[in-house]
Amino acid sequence: MSEPSQAPFDTGLQPEELDPQRPRPFESPWGTLALYSVEGRLLAAQAFCPHLDGPLFQGTLTGTVVTCPWHQWRYDLC
Repeated sequence: MSEPSQAPFDTGLQPEELDPQRPRPFESPWGTLALYSVEGRLLAAQAFCPHLDGPLFQGTLTGTVVTCPWHQWRYDLC
């Protein structure tokens, strides 16, 4: 089994430019992602919940765990 791709992708943003409580959705070559500022790092994850396509970027972030606002499914960003 191969390792996940670490393809370079530049958002043009720095962690301090994002509100830690409001992730920013954006279009990428891999689909719609949400960009989070967590502990001084930028983390990207799916913008929509795989459960029922809920807007994860509108959910709550506790540490590195984002909770879907529709059905409270949780995902660890790390």
